[in-house]
Amino acid sequence: MFHDRQTSCVLSPRGSGAASLVFFCVMIEEMLLFTLVTGAAGLSTPGVWQQRVHRGVARLRRIEELQQLPATLTASESRELEGLLTQGDPYNATEHSEQHRQFKAAHNRVFATLAANAGGGSAGGPAYYLDGADGATTAALRAGGFDTEQLFTTNLFDHTCTTLRELHGLQHVRLGSAEHQLSCAPLCTTPFVAYYLDGCSGQASPLVEMVRAIFHERRIDANPARLVLGFTLTRAEPTGRSLGDRELDVLRAIAAGCRAQGYGPPSHPLEEPAVWGLDADIGKEAGGTLTTWVVCERGS
Repeated sequence: MFHDRQTSCVLSPRGSGAASLVFFCVMIEEMLLFTLVTGAAGLSTPGVWQQRVHRGVARLRRIEELQQLPATLTASESRELEGLLTQGDPYNATEHSEQHRQFKAAHNRVFATLAANAGGGSAGGPAYYLDGADGATTAALRAGGFDTEQLFTTNLFDHTCTTLRELHGLQHVRLGSAEHQLSCAPLCTTPFVAYYLDGCSGQASPLVEMVRAIFHERRIDANPARLVLGFTLTRAEPTGRSLGDRELDVLRAIAAGCRAQGYGPPSHPLEEPAVWGLDADIGKEAGGTLTTWVVCERGS
């Protein structure tokens, strides 16, 4: 059981976790704004819904402002930050468009299929992924043959972690950022066969840090002969860099990690879906969201 918090690896309001939380706030803001633009089917009161979205964005912006203040917060600021964080995750997956929900469901199935092919599921290998309160990725992995003991996830919000444990029955739920948790025991030595870094952010740098944690030298013995890695990027990005260039940032980090740990050049299973047991019509981009998959293999 790993759902207990370890002091050394829990995301704190200050210090090493601050940058990760700032990124996460920006990430959620991007997702909320994307949802606002694309619309959500079935909402009978869009005005009320839009106000709720804007309030969530404002709250996350204030969290970011507090995180960027000097190292020592005033007592009032500390109480404000704690209060903002205890309000929980404002993102609701059901508020996305139907197109987006279908796209995410398709890639959850890709993850389950590729992870099973890499030695997960009935073969016993564990998988690591980012999941929300809806537990959609968890459900796909279970449908693909994974047992609860093989499922490991991370989330920044207490309430979402609690929901994943109590509603979806997960045992290995950790509070914090992925790049931080993957650098801490016990996850830094857990032999994951597959990762799905599905944060839906437009920024490449946090994904690059996650990739570096996956291929850190401490994991060279834990990483298996075949390793699956998927990640998500969106078009929402403050600098205006192209989606393709940001995808390249992450792919180059993966290629560097592969070279350092004796893997060959990564394969791209979406290019030959039939070879990998995937749906023939699977796409990699929909509604401003791009999901990329690679498979890394060491030579015999």
